[in-house]
Amino acid sequence: MNANKLINLPKEDFKHCIQGGDSLTFDNRFFSGKTLSKQDILNIADYLQEHPEIKTLTLASIGIQPEACELLGSVLANKSLTELQILSMSIGDEGAKAIAKGLAANKTLQILNLDGNEIGDDGAKAIFKEIGIRTYLADLSITNNKIGDESVKTIVGALKANETLEKLCLKGNKFTDEGIEALSSFYAEVPREVAIDIIKPKVSSLQALSFQAVKKAYVEKKKKNEKEDVKKIEEDLKKIENVIETSYRKK
Repeated sequence: MNANKLINLPKEDFKHCIQGGDSLTFDNRFFSGKTLSKQDILNIADYLQEHPEIKTLTLASIGIQPEACELLGSVLANKSLTELQILSMSIGDEGAKAIAKGLAANKTLQILNLDGNEIGDDGAKAIFKEIGIRTYLADLSITNNKIGDESVKTIVGALKANETLEKLCLKGNKFTDEGIEALSSFYAEVPREVAIDIIKPKVSSLQALSFQAVKKAYVEKKKKNEKEDVKKIEEDLKKIENVIETSYRKK
């Protein structure tokens, strides 16, 4: 990679990348055609420690050196960041693993967005293993990656163990119908509200929400051992599943 294409921005110039007073942004509006270097990531990590007023870090649609990916976890080594957006950066599994290591020591991050980063099963499993242990994230989006059925067991395990996650978006990955069904089983096993968006685009949001709402009712009735109601809800679930299956075939 050509050295003259590296960003290598001194920390004193980071003031030009601050938006709204509390958001630090490196994206293609400012650095089109440029690449984040290892030193850039170290500088960003230092800057976040020195400036606790920065609550959001966004890295989007620019290049990043492989050795810089391995240091991404360092941007979480502070006590102030609440939102991390790494979008379309192609950080891959190694970048995801580095972020997972960062999550291990972080107690403030509430929102994590890793959309469009070529993350596969190895990276996803590293992230979700940490989520199963740590209880701070409320919102995780990891859409349009390469995550498949191999990660399902780890994801479901993390959802069962985690008590703070309220929203998880997994659309645009490589799950088969069997994988989606296995992920959906979470609702039948854990009586906790988590909005999981894994339904294929050709199934409407209304159908997905209906399925989740009925699943929740099913869990509640089963807990109370209301057998007649449980049977009725099981019939409703089957009807909704048939509607979704019909949507698959039509489109």
